[in-house]
Order: sequence, then C-alpha cells, then structure tokens
Amino acid sequence: MQTLIALEVLILLEVLYRQVGQDQWAYKPLALYLGATNLFEFVFYANSTMIANVEPGFIAARGYIYLLMLPFLVIATRRIKHWGVNIFISRDVVLHSSLLLVAGVYLFIMAAMGYIISYLGWSWGATVQIILIALSLVMLATLFLSNTFRTRIKVFITKHFFANQFDYREEWVKLTNVLSQNDQSLPSVYQMALEGVMGAINYDSGALIKKQGPGFHVVSSHHFMPLSEVEGTLKPLWEYCEKTGWLIDLDEYRTKPYVYEGLKLSNKVVETNRLQLVIPFIREGNMWGLALLCAVDRPKVSLNWEVRDYLNAVTNQIANFIYLHEAAQSLAENAQFAAFNRMAAFVLHDLKNVLAQIDLILCNAEQHKGNPEFIEDTFETLHHTKARMDRMLRQLTEKQVEERGADATHTLSLLIKQVIDKRCQSLLPLPQVVI
Repeated sequence: MQTLIALEVLILLEVLYRQVGQDQWAYKPLALYLGATNLFEFVFYANSTMIANVEPGFIAARGYIYLLMLPFLVIATRRIKHWGVNIFISRDVVLHSSLLLVAGVYLFIMAAMGYIISYLGWSWGATVQIILIALSLVMLATLFLSNTFRTRIKVFITKHFFANQFDYREEWVKLTNVLSQNDQSLPSVYQMALEGVMGAINYDSGALIKKQGPGFHVVSSHHFMPLSEVEGTLKPLWEYCEKTGWLIDLDEYRTKPYVYEGLKLSNKVVETNRLQLVIPFIREGNMWGLALLCAVDRPKVSLNWEVRDYLNAVTNQIANFIYLHEAAQSLAENAQFAAFNRMAAFVLHDLKNVLAQIDLILCNAEQHKGNPEFIEDTFETLHHTKARMDRMLRQLTEKQVEERGADATHTLSLLIKQVIDKRCQSLLPLPQVVI
C-alpha cells in the first residue's frame, strides 16, 4: 500500500509540474522535494516488499534524506505566491513553533555534548550531570522568558516569512501626490505634512506640534482634541523622542511600559486622553516637532517593526519637505530685507542730492534773485528736484529699486548742440559745432 501511495504521488507530481506552465520556476523546488522524498519512500517500501524484510539502513537514512531536502520546501514556500487553499498562519503560532524548534536544537546540542564526552571515555559524576542539566534548563528558561529575545525572533520571522503589510509603491505615490499641491505657503505646507503622515496609516485625527520657548504650539491640526488635554504629556514625550528618536504607541505603553524604558508619564493622563501615536520629525539629528495621531472612526494600527520602518521613512521625507519650504521662506524674507536696505540707500542718496540743490539755491538767492538767468536756472533745478522726488515716491510705493547705470546710445554732437542752445545764447561770439 505504501509503495502504491508513493508511486501515485510521483505520478500526480509529474502532472502538476507540467500543468503549471510559466510558473515552473516557482514549483521546481517543491517538485524536487516531493520527488526525492517519495522516490526514496517508493524504493524503501518496494525493497522491503521484495525481500520481506525492513533494511535498517533505509530507516537510518530516512531522516537525513528529509532533512537534506527541507531547504527545497522552504524555497518553494517563498516562491509560490498563490496556493490552492488560503490558510492563515498566525505570527504567534509561528513564533511559538520557532521557539520550540530553538529549544529542540538547544537540547540536541546539550545531548550531543554528553554523547561526545561518553564517546571519548571521559567520566563525570552524577552530581556534575545534575548540575549541568539544571544549568542548561535554567539558561533555556531565561532565554525564553527574555522579551528582547522573543521580540527579535518575532521580527526575524515576520521580516523573512510573511508578506509586507503595505504596498510601498502605492503608498509612496500617494504621499508624493499629497506633498505636491500648488499652495506652498507655510500653513499649507504644515497641513500637507500632517495629511501625509495621517494618510500613511489611514488615521482621521492628528496635529503637528512645534516647541516655541518653554511651551508648545500647534502649527496644524485636523479634527484633533484641544491641546490642553495632552499638554501634560508633551514635555516628557518630547524629551524621550529627542533622546531616542523612537515612535511611541501609548496603547502599548499602557500595557508594556518596560518597552519604553526611561519614559515616565502620568497614569491618569495616559488613561484619560485619546492620543495613541507620537511620531517625531527628526532631520540631521535635530528635533523639528511631533505628530500626535489618534484614530476616531478608523481601525488602530499597532507599531510592529514594519510600521515603524514605514513611518520612519515617511517622516524623513516629510521632514525634508518641511525644512525645504522653511528654508525657502527664510531666503525670501532675507531677500525682502536686502531689497528694502538697497532701496533705503538709494532714497537716502536722492534726498541728499535734493537737499544739496535746495541749499545751493538758497545760498545764491540773496545775490542773484534779480537775475533772470538765476530765476530760470532755479526753475530748472526745481523741475529736476520734482522728478527726483517723484522717483523716490514711486520706489517707496512699489517697494522696488530702479535699475541705474543702464547702457544707452547717444549722439555727442546733438548733446553739445543742446547745451549751446540752452546755456550759450547770451555769449558772444556764439560757439559753433563743427563735425
């Protein structure tokens, strides 16, 4: 019967492998594993049937054959994405199975050490054996009770044997679309940053907090509670995030405060407010602010390793986005101050020229006020003064400085002729322009 079962499995395996078509690359390790093990079973039972006896060598080799073929089964489970039946395996079940496997390996190593000692002819007393066994069990129990060890095993299993929780391409495109809106003013930038971090985990309530002096300031919020409800926890949260750079899940803190070593929060405040996630924005080692998030009508997200890595990537991108626009705002303000200083310098220069012209008129008024040419020159000077004052008024109104020193083409003979016509009419002989 066992021979026929093994032969039937081989036949069905050949049919399956030919039916998968383009997915043969994914099914090849599974075919190798099932083919090798069932071929061994077929030979083993066929040989036992023919000689009416079980060969001890086959029994001894059976476990090694399965162990050697096991890597092909692991590769097959990673390559084949869609199985005929969807079976969900809990991460906790895999964790406990893995811990049992580790315990088995550990006990096997201890037994192997005892076998080697016996094989080499060494001897130890019963007391020493009991002490070593007790120490081994204590070390094993300590290892299994260690939260750090269990967390590392769980993270390793989740990273390497479970599918990702997020579609990173889709999430990155969504974040890029949120941050690429047209309005680039700082309030809008803060609002886009908050929408980006809330949309990353599909939360519907949150706020961006910045520290200003001894207090905190809300730069953007969306359906968030009054700041007074969480103000008592902001200082320790800020100090802890600035020191460690960790994301904080207050739901986890309520049940496992030892995970956030060094964070001291009032139990009353933690139990009464609805705040769940505290996400720091850090760039180049400097703390910019905090995102405070809570889920009102949406499912809550627990901070496992993948969510932490994902949110760290999102907040790094958003922090760069905020720093870029804050730097651009500072540059724009500096440019405005520079333009104002330049305009003030030009206006001051023009005022000095106007004052010098008026002083010149007043100084010569007593001596030449009866001279018609002086009166004519005075009116011409006042005309230039008015033009200069108009230009200054336009600069102050439009907050722009007129460019000076622009290149232009002039005909020298025409300029000289204009000077002769205006200034030399009373002179004899009258100067002539000869070209």
